[in-house]
Amino acid sequence: MNKLIISFIASIVFSYSLKAQCVDTQMYDIYTPMGSPVTTWATCESSIQIRQGFDSQYAQNYPNAQQIITYDNLSSTRKFNCHGYVWLRVEQGVDRWIGYYVTTEEDIYMSDGSYTLVSQGTYPGKVSWGSGDHSAITTNQQGIFISKWNEWPLMRHAWNYSPFGSSNLKYYVRTLPTISGPDIVGSCASTFTLNNLPNGLSASWTVSSSLSIVSSTANSVSVMKQSTADTDLSAWVSASFSSQGSPFAVQKPVIAWRLGIQSSSVSEALMQYGIGTHGGEFALYFPSGQAATALGSGFYWTTNAEWEALQQGYFFTIFEGNPFGGHYT
Repeated sequence: MNKLIISFIASIVFSYSLKAQCVDTQMYDIYTPMGSPVTTWATCESSIQIRQGFDSQYAQNYPNAQQIITYDNLSSTRKFNCHGYVWLRVEQGVDRWIGYYVTTEEDIYMSDGSYTLVSQGTYPGKVSWGSGDHSAITTNQQGIFISKWNEWPLMRHAWNYSPFGSSNLKYYVRTLPTISGPDIVGSCASTFTLNNLPNGLSASWTVSSSLSIVSSTANSVSVMKQSTADTDLSAWVSASFSSQGSPFAVQKPVIAWRLGIQSSSVSEALMQYGIGTHGGEFALYFPSGQAATALGSGFYWTTNAEWEALQQGYFFTIFEGNPFGGHYT
């Protein structure tokens, strides 16, 4: 009988010593979308009994919140907290605790440009409690969030139905890259810049067949129209890169103008017109708001002596005369 008791005690001690080998560990391998380092913790899991107790307790205290299963057919887990879920697990599928000792460690996602503050909740989006230490994600159901409640359950809940209050909520969306540059490309090189490129990354630039790349850097490219190409109203400049295992591509539509912006004449391909026995109407089309920039304040219509301009505007003019003997610029 004594041998059995000693053996049982020894097994308990051995089991406890194995459990004690797990230590919460600070990690330095996580970065924001803009490349800023984030301090995270790989945390040890609680026992099944403790997690079952948390699930039961919060099911009773918050019956209108829906528990989401994480591991072992349970919701509560110590593998990640609210910040780890919202800013890391949802985006990269990595389980970590963010804000282990410093409760503002998740702020880097919002302060380094990775996410942009917006006036109201959008989907998909993030929510940060300005008056408390909590984060959530929005859902496709307005006013319904998903958030991890400390080491307790992962919950789907109403915005004002949690232990963390409901005042001073701030909404954020991912800051996506954009391409800035001119809308019209001619025979002189034009420069395009990729904005919000994560630190340390380089973009791969491509252009449509009517354009050619003169030179490029990590976040910019110099482009001009192919010398033999005709006017192309559907040309484009594109940049692509991969961040945190996810591919990104952004494209800017442009016009490849055959005669170039510096020319005093206008390509016929940019005109829409109708010619009758006595003349016709011509209209010049540009992307919205771009005509003044492209043509300059000195732009005007001209014709030869066989035609007469009856009505002239910045974008159009009406000519009368012999359509086969006239010309326009």
